[in-house]
Amino acid sequence: MGRTLYRRPIAIVYNDPYLLEDGSKKSLDSPVLDSLDAFICGLRELKRPYKILRIDKYNSVEIINELIEQSYEMAINLCEDISGNNLREPNIPALLELLGIEYTGSGPLALGLTCYKDRSKHLLKGAGLKTPAFFVTDHEMEKVPIDFPLIVKPQHEDASIGIHHDSVAFDLEHLNRKIENIREVLKQPSIVEQYIDGREFNVGVVGNPGEVLPIAEINFDGLPEGHAKICSYEAKWNYGSVFDVGTKPFFPELSPKLRQAITTAALAAYELFQCRDYARVDMRVDQKGVPYILEVNCNPDVCPGAGFFRAFSLNGRTYADFVAMLISFMEERIRCREPEPARAVPEL
Repeated sequence: MGRTLYRRPIAIVYNDPYLLEDGSKKSLDSPVLDSLDAFICGLRELKRPYKILRIDKYNSVEIINELIEQSYEMAINLCEDISGNNLREPNIPALLELLGIEYTGSGPLALGLTCYKDRSKHLLKGAGLKTPAFFVTDHEMEKVPIDFPLIVKPQHEDASIGIHHDSVAFDLEHLNRKIENIREVLKQPSIVEQYIDGREFNVGVVGNPGEVLPIAEINFDGLPEGHAKICSYEAKWNYGSVFDVGTKPFFPELSPKLRQAITTAALAAYELFQCRDYARVDMRVDQKGVPYILEVNCNPDVCPGAGFFRAFSLNGRTYADFVAMLISFMEERIRCREPEPARAVPEL
């Protein structure tokens, strides 16, 4: 069995991060191609054969036929959307499951739940996990059910798309302006959350069951005076800007009590959403030391410059080590689903 898995190429399935449904190109940044390059280098270092498969709205039948005809057993899933529609992200693992191909990362249920921020938060609340109070709207508000300040985010986006340095609202006029902007530009409702004024942590989790990686914190001390302490689109993607320079991740010394509270919340969320292989849980800790889960990122950015890989590599592990770990998870799942050989029945 081991020799068969090593001989067959591993499919690397990824989406064109710039192609939209109408065939036009978008200009928003994406780490998908950086991750693709890193996986290729890792597989080469491990001497594992691979085949690169780009999937979009227009070539999906061709890619499905390729997956069937070549009898792939394993696939690295780097798809974040299909032709710009990230609500289709769960379709790729669902397709791979249908074809009997083992794949990296979380399954369609976890990805489907986390595509809708409000449903994710309802699930967290139902499990007794702290998450900021919120409501969803796509229209102008005359009054709000929770107290200001509020942070306004798109309902379905990730990678801080739609979250800008002015996304924390302190009054109705500011709030309605941000809701209108998300509706007009991104064509979706806003999720409006209670802004937690406190420390922000990114918690990487790996394995099945999950184990927490070194906990990273965002240092907001370099932001211009008067700006809300958030990790905005400008901070993530406008390299060299005051928002990039002013938001630096680091690995803090934490008290045993706070480390335990963050770890417990992250692992509970990982299990609740049925995350698999790797994920990242983002949270803020209020002035009383209570962690509030902001988001569960089932298949987060894992390119070499991303926070997840910084935490993974903190103790000297390489990208090839990360790739090898994911392959070992897939191989273990394949072994577990193989039927045991029939046992001889003794004659009576």
